[in-house]
Amino acid sequence: MNNEIIDNELNKLGHIQKVDAPHFLFTRIQAKIYQQNQRFEPKLVWKLSIAMVFILLLNAVVITINLKPQKQENSLAKAMHLIPNNELY
Repeated sequence: MNNEIIDNELNKLGHIQKVDAPHFLFTRIQAKIYQQNQRFEPKLVWKLSIAMVFILLLNAVVITINLKPQKQENSLAKAMHLIPNNELY
């Protein structure tokens, strides 16, 4: 019973016919893509540029804030002789 059902389903695949696309379909699609205006809106460009400047400034602030405490920690560690001194002279 199961084999008959499977055979019937597989036989349906034999009735599929190949479909041919119209001539020059791909070139028509490409032509329509190139005809469309691919530019960004000026408002979007300004918003993105302001966001990038803000992110760069934020990164600079975070880096400068994080560099200062490390210097204080190193000087404290040197004062307590926790960092070995490798100076020979």
